[in-house]
Amino acid sequence: LHDMGAKVAPSKSLLFGSGALIRRQLKKVVRTVIGVPIKVVLHTRDLGACINTTSRCTSSTLTARIRKATHMVKKLGRWNTSAGHVAKTIRTKIHPAALYGCEVSKVSKSAEKSLTAAIATVITGEDTNRAQYLAYTLASEGNDLDPNIMIYRKRVMALRRVLARKDDRADKA
Repeated sequence: LHDMGAKVAPSKSLLFGSGALIRRQLKKVVRTVIGVPIKVVLHTRDLGACINTTSRCTSSTLTARIRKATHMVKKLGRWNTSAGHVAKTIRTKIHPAALYGCEVSKVSKSAEKSLTAAIATVITGEDTNRAQYLAYTLASEGNDLDPNIMIYRKRVMALRRVLARKDDRADKA
């Protein structure tokens, strides 16, 4: 890049390493062109999704989105509206807000369970003797409202898009 006249901004550049040894080595390397080391990070956010190169696979951004969506679902439950309108609102507002980036990030199980329970409560009402899978099957008013199914569906669609490409990326998937 430097030969082409580009200037590297060390404060805006990031390096990733998949192992602890590699990360330690990358931290020590000083780029001769810019004269300073480039920051080595474990995880960061890009285009709204978390990128994580460690084995821990955390996604604080996605967890925060799901928790906010859970709060939105609970507010939706207090509205006096039809079941069809509630289901449409969940599909068009709640799911996109909660699950943006779930294709590439690990979803927190506790946050996912909270969202699943909140949606089941909204579509079936407060009942301690309910089976969530049955509630989603009978009260979804159309396509399934279960966040687990939506996460799976989004991941499969992302994989299908990669495999449908005509370049060499499909071979690597």
